[in-house]
Amino acid sequence: MYIVRVPATSANMGPGFDALGMAVTLYNELTAVRADAVSVEIEGQGAASLPRDEHNLVYQSYVFAMERFGHVPVPLFIKQTNHIPSARGLGSSSTAIVAGILLACAVSGTAVDRAACLDMAATLEGHPDNVAPAIYGGFTCSVMEGNKALCCRLEMPASLLPLAFIPDFELKTSQARAALPDSVPRRDAVFNLSRAAIITAAVAKGEGELLLRALEDKLHQPYRAPLVPGFEAFTALGKANGCGIYLSGAGPTVMALCPREKREALLNAFLSSELTAHWQALPLSFDNCGAQVETIDEP
Repeated sequence: MYIVRVPATSANMGPGFDALGMAVTLYNELTAVRADAVSVEIEGQGAASLPRDEHNLVYQSYVFAMERFGHVPVPLFIKQTNHIPSARGLGSSSTAIVAGILLACAVSGTAVDRAACLDMAATLEGHPDNVAPAIYGGFTCSVMEGNKALCCRLEMPASLLPLAFIPDFELKTSQARAALPDSVPRRDAVFNLSRAAIITAAVAKGEGELLLRALEDKLHQPYRAPLVPGFEAFTALGKANGCGIYLSGAGPTVMALCPREKREALLNAFLSSELTAHWQALPLSFDNCGAQVETIDEP
């Protein structure tokens, strides 16, 4: 039996569009055993909509990796237990891709380092900003160099804690991408470049307060905010309570990064607001381990 556990991710991180991401303590898990035919059982998030056959993204990623390794894919029975909501900007598709690749490593007995797993995952996902923290855990800066993904991993400052605000509506990545302009003013590009650099340096030095001052964005959030009713209200709540706010991934989840002593105040402010009609708050921690796979020999 094979057991795989992959954390949720929060990408873009303010000005870090398609480059910066972090892993948090919310997980999709699966168990798999060899079988005569492909079948998938799903519990939790996506149980009513995700494919339960060879079109399942976990299985497709498993097949992709097995073929990369030079192995014929063995049919599997896969049981998914999903805690990460789909189409909410928390990397649910990335967890499926990473899980499938790690499953292929275990089934085939192929020893592959995380960098090679990242290359395969980025190929399937199309960009590395979500799959990188899912694989490595912690905070990641990543970029594509041709077909190869380059990644630098750090740990988030211990002085901060994440708080996710998850709405009761979805936002498809394709719709969020369509909202973006084909070009932006140079001043906006410089605005983001400088702040993304400050965020990375602040993480490296463990300076949480400096990180919070650099979370503003001009490349994607101004264009996507109209698709996320409530985003401006969260921005105001964050500012009033000393916390940083950004749109997680393509949205619509709103992520808050809070000084430890201020997270409860932000949570209470949210619970006293009208936002509770369509949003739920989920206090989280940073995951510093990344995806895990285990093989258990059955008697």
